[in-house]
Amino acid sequence: MKPYKEALVDDGIPAHSFAVDNVAAEFDRLRDLGVQFTQEPLEMGPVSTAVLDDTCGNLIQIVHSK
Repeated sequence: MKPYKEALVDDGIPAHSFAVDNVAAEFDRLRDLGVQFTQEPLEMGPVSTAVLDDTCGNLIQIVHSK
């Protein structure tokens, strides 16, 4: 499992994704709590995303689809 997790992180691929109501607001809230992000909020057409480090070797994506 470790090589798989490392390969995902090395390639910047989130292991999990969670839907939120507002990516920018959640990014600000989590960053203020000390969460480290590897990708700041990014809008891609109707989808907004941001990626954080969960401190356990995984990247987690937050996403909102308009």
